[in-house]
Amino acid sequence: HDYGNKAFLGETGDFDGDDVVRIILKQPQAPRYITTRLWEFFAYENPESEVIDRLSAIFVSSGYVIRDVMRALLTSPEFYSYRAYRTQIKSPITLVVQTAKAISLESDGKGLAELASRMGQVIFDPPDVSGWPGGAAWVNSSSILQRVNLSNLVTRLFKLTMTRQELVDLFLDGVPDPAIEAALDYFESNTQGTRDLGISRGLLYLVLAGPGYQRG
Repeated sequence: HDYGNKAFLGETGDFDGDDVVRIILKQPQAPRYITTRLWEFFAYENPESEVIDRLSAIFVSSGYVIRDVMRALLTSPEFYSYRAYRTQIKSPITLVVQTAKAISLESDGKGLAELASRMGQVIFDPPDVSGWPGGAAWVNSSSILQRVNLSNLVTRLFKLTMTRQELVDLFLDGVPDPAIEAALDYFESNTQGTRDLGISRGLLYLVLAGPGYQRG
């Protein structure tokens, strides 16, 4: 609606919306900002400069194709490093769906969405156009109780007798953190046997409610 000249980031012309985007992407900060946001969402905060340098170069050389950046991000050695392991607090829907799949729960999905809603994530209804803030915002005095309630619900649905190691392999990739190891040690030292369904449920509850499983 405005066909006059406009000044934007040091350039002047009869710019439209596409021109504005083009000018923004010409700024050296643009690819770094976008790739940093992607990395922090999928891996960890405050990434190394060399990681962002590499991803930014791919973003620019590909003609700003996000797919190429994501391929490089997801196959980079840093993405599989210890620093990236279990650093992200799982969103409610991720937590619910991953748990349902792990125990082979049959569901039409409606109940899963309701569980996520109780934890603060109403599917397809983010608080604003930027989506959900994520990260530490997923955990507060109300949502943490709902996350633990999910663990309790799953233990009631669980119908398999499994050993401690089998549960750790299934839900924690075989690598429990020290805090949950101590809790499992205490639980087993005060119970009898390792193949009883009740004991399996108790171990499962501790695994699911622990910090290791709540992060991904």
